[in-house]
Amino acid sequence: MKDTDRQRIERCLEDFDAWRASGIKLKEYVQQRGENLAHWRARLSWERRWRQMLADTYVKAETAGQSGAAFVRAVPNTASAGQMADTKSVHRPSHQPDCLHIVLSAPAGALQARVQWPIGQLGASSAWLREVLA
Repeated sequence: MKDTDRQRIERCLEDFDAWRASGIKLKEYVQQRGENLAHWRARLSWERRWRQMLADTYVKAETAGQSGAAFVRAVPNTASAGQMADTKSVHRPSHQPDCLHIVLSAPAGALQARVQWPIGQLGASSAWLREVLA
């Protein structure tokens, strides 16, 4: 790791520690500092990896292309509105599915995606979704 990267990471981690020690909610803390909440959230998503990197315990996860499977699979939705309605009425087998299928869309159909959400990973997947929608 480059020294400049290490210094930047250490500064970020010091900021995180100062925020937690303050006992103030993140939104209030960031507002007091005149900083961007989205920027803080983005950096916080790296905290665990950064701490592992500094401790030399970080192991890079396999990418979806290497392992053959993705944790959460989101694909562009190319279906028309009529086809979208059809996907909601698809008959599901009586056994429990391994993925929950979610369609994300914005007004006027600007942003649409279908997400296959692993049933066994609901906690981590819901955290991912909260970050995406924040």
